[in-house]
Amino acid sequence: MSVRDPESPLTQLKRGNPKKNRRRLRRAFTDDELRWLIRAATNRPEHCGVPGPVRGLLYRLVAETGLRQNEARTLTPEAFDLDGDPPTVTVHAAYAKAGREDVVPLRSATAADLRELVRDTPRGEQVFPILMDHKQFMRIFRGDLEAAGVAYRDEDGWCADFHALRYTFVTNLARGGITPKMAMDLARHRDINLTLARYSHTGVQDRARALEALPDLRPQPSVGSHPLSPPIHQGR
Repeated sequence: MSVRDPESPLTQLKRGNPKKNRRRLRRAFTDDELRWLIRAATNRPEHCGVPGPVRGLLYRLVAETGLRQNEARTLTPEAFDLDGDPPTVTVHAAYAKAGREDVVPLRSATAADLRELVRDTPRGEQVFPILMDHKQFMRIFRGDLEAAGVAYRDEDGWCADFHALRYTFVTNLARGGITPKMAMDLARHRDINLTLARYSHTGVQDRARALEALPDLRPQPSVGSHPLSPPIHQGR
């Protein structure tokens, strides 16, 4: 017969700080920063065999779809249906984080700009081979950030790396007033708490704009009588 220790040895362990344990804290790009990054990448010369316009289009695609790096890395021409209504890109289950096939809608203008790149990529080949070498791509991305004048890490330690483009996608959905359920579906999350807590970054300006949806409670000039107003007695 075993005797259970009345005090678990685990009680001596201190609970860790999840913020300190996370490898990096990411932030969403502002609209201007995102435009600067795409423009800077598009206008920069070819790097490691990848033309600037291709990099700019990649950043735009991820910021508008929330594709993860591994998902974007594995895209081939067959994954795109650019003539569909709506145009889409399909992430196969083997490469999706959730382990399921996801059909992701594309904005029409982005689909049109992707058409030449997808057409010129041989079947079965990666549309964005730049993503195959992670370390090399991170150096290229950091260079594009620097050219755009966007800090990789802000004064609070929040990071604007490639995955931050996905954060930006979900944050922009929240800023645009998209319902939480739709945002969760577009982000392809299984847990809505992940969508709302980790990926939807709102600043004080966003919260201030949200207050504009509240009713105006300032006293208004009275028109007619309110049911609860005291009766008005007129003199004879």
